[in-house]
Amino acid sequence: MKYYIKIESGKIIGHPMTVENYKQCFPDHDISTIPNGYAEFRRVEKPIVGLYEYCPQESVYDWDGNVVYDRWDVRPLTDKEKQSVISLAHSKWAENGVEKYPSWVFVEDTCDFKPPVPIPSNELPPNQFYEWDEESVSWIVKTNEFEFAPEWPRTAPF
Repeated sequence: MKYYIKIESGKIIGHPMTVENYKQCFPDHDISTIPNGYAEFRRVEKPIVGLYEYCPQESVYDWDGNVVYDRWDVRPLTDKEKQSVISLAHSKWAENGVEKYPSWVFVEDTCDFKPPVPIPSNELPPNQFYEWDEESVSWIVKTNEFEFAPEWPRTAPF
């Protein structure tokens, strides 16, 4: 989609409008070239930020040659902000029964608690699953106590 944005005395004014909107507002204007008092605008998607980064909800508009674009000012969290994120992770862990898993350790890079032994990667039958056993400090295989329904449709009785 193509956009224009208003320019007055070299300053960006307002928000971008689609070319279609511009045509509706100024139907007699030939838009084969960028209209006087406007610049081309290029939308830049909001970036996905890392765990310890901050990105404002709204972009700022900036120039790149003759084109205006969205600029996202992503920055690392301050030490205080990072500590708040870590504290929140610890609080959530405590709310969910940390006393059940005292062997698990906090990993700052992922801001999560990890078991001292990774969960096995081999697949289990559909009625089995891995569960952490704190006493043995290992993963054990458990079996569901319910039966899975047979695949549908079953063979008709007639």
